[in-house]
Amino acid sequence: MDQRYLNMIRRWLWVVLLATLIAGGTTYWISLQQPVFYEAQARLIVGPGIDSLNPELNDLRTGGQLLQTYAELATSRPVLQHVVDRLGLNVTTVVLEHGITVRADQETQFLSVKVQDGNPTQAATIANAIADRLVELSPSSPGGSAAQLQERMSDQARRIEDNIASIEGKIVQLEYEFDSTNDITQKRIISDELSQQRIRLVDAHATLALLYDSLQKASTNKVRLVEPAIEGEEVSSQTNLKVIIGALAGLILSISVVLVFEFFDEATVKTTEGAGKLTKLPTLVGIGEIRTNEDALVTISQPRSPISEAYRVLRTSIQFSSVDNPNRTLLVTSSIPGEGKSTTAANLAVVMAQAGHNVLLVDTDLRRPAQDQIFELPNRRGLTSLLLEFNVAEGDHNMRALLNDVVQETRVEGLHLLSSGPVPPNPSELLGSTKMKTLLHALGNAYDYVILDSPAVLAATDAAVLSVLADGTLVTALAGKSRKTHLSQAVEQLREVNANLMGVILNGLSAKSDSYGMYYREASSSYNVNASAPKRGWFGRSRDKQKKAAPKTKTVTAGKSAD
Repeated sequence: MDQRYLNMIRRWLWVVLLATLIAGGTTYWISLQQPVFYEAQARLIVGPGIDSLNPELNDLRTGGQLLQTYAELATSRPVLQHVVDRLGLNVTTVVLEHGITVRADQETQFLSVKVQDGNPTQAATIANAIADRLVELSPSSPGGSAAQLQERMSDQARRIEDNIASIEGKIVQLEYEFDSTNDITQKRIISDELSQQRIRLVDAHATLALLYDSLQKASTNKVRLVEPAIEGEEVSSQTNLKVIIGALAGLILSISVVLVFEFFDEATVKTTEGAGKLTKLPTLVGIGEIRTNEDALVTISQPRSPISEAYRVLRTSIQFSSVDNPNRTLLVTSSIPGEGKSTTAANLAVVMAQAGHNVLLVDTDLRRPAQDQIFELPNRRGLTSLLLEFNVAEGDHNMRALLNDVVQETRVEGLHLLSSGPVPPNPSELLGSTKMKTLLHALGNAYDYVILDSPAVLAATDAAVLSVLADGTLVTALAGKSRKTHLSQAVEQLREVNANLMGVILNGLSAKSDSYGMYYREASSSYNVNASAPKRGWFGRSRDKQKKAAPKTKTVTAGKSAD
């Protein structure tokens, strides 16, 4: 299976399982709160049924139509209203209908009326009341007008049959008399009488046939109660099935939500491999997530942590990136604010100083300065003060005096800070000036490493301007947050100005991430962060004067630094 899918499963499995358990548990709890219902059933037979041993096809069709008619009639408002009035129920016909199920079996002519109610006895009473009402409405109902009409039709048929027998007897007698006489006149009289009797016989047979047809139809439209309802039985709540369905619904919903999140998450950089492929730059290191309740300067507060080790790996990568012509002035930037560039620049400066180098950290993000907050140092004077007051004509003497005035010592030996200073009205013009170029050249000669905390590339043109002046540029990104389009655009803009792009630093990696690596999760730094480093001065790479230790100050959490 693709590693990407394995990572997705590992990342979201607990969410899917939790959602499934919650959905199943909620369904079970809701099922327990549902009231208990009882079901009773009354069965009727519609049509000629067992009375007709050889029913005709038309009779069967008629019976099927009647069956469906009575099924619809069972839940009609007049029938239900009759039941409500008869039983004195305190419900409406609409509510009563919800608890009634009618099933018509076309093959057996049986009509089943099922009623669900919270009372088992009342369920049976309602079912029987509906069945009785259907019988009452049928033509076969005893004492009904239809039944009386059918009885009168039967009596009439019997009288017609007797009349036919009498007519047939007369015809036989007249035929005998006709054959017995030779009198022409008498024969004519008998012949006329025979004709009249035969006409009467034909009419009688026709009338009898109509009566038989009517009686046959009446016998088809017959409804009888064959199985009265008894006290209802408890209806199965099917709790187990409901729980399974609820759990499956939770599973499907959670997976759908995960897929949606993953779809949108694909737009962000999540791994060191992904960052490298996207930018076509080496990914120098993956750095773990610094939580909001931790010191942003984790290389000081937790020097043996995996995150501190990652910064030392970054330091080594930089030092060996160009052995013959080392990059002394390093620009740290990002695509947009909030991707950890300031924290990265600060910790990189710390580990550089811990390795014995004389390091100057310069906050060139004049719009959103952060280094003074991270190190908790004042920002009354800084880079902007230096650039505004520096007189190029006075040369190094003026530069030295200004540096002594604006550069501040930090609690890390060998690390100095040049904060941003007051916010100028024209940051881009100031950073792109000849003074800035001269300043960086002088600082590069004065310090082993000069680290520039730059503005974000897409936020302003400052980063592109500074990247040309720096020896190397480091681009930071935040795992799971930095959008691929932003990172690509930032790298492309830096390439357009021919910046020396050294690589990408991916911040905010989860400790469970493969990109973070087993090594960093288990690493225990063996570096002595308190080891004495060579003493440095403003100009010249070493000095003998003992540096005073900076007083301990309250550390700043990562949450206080936007970058």
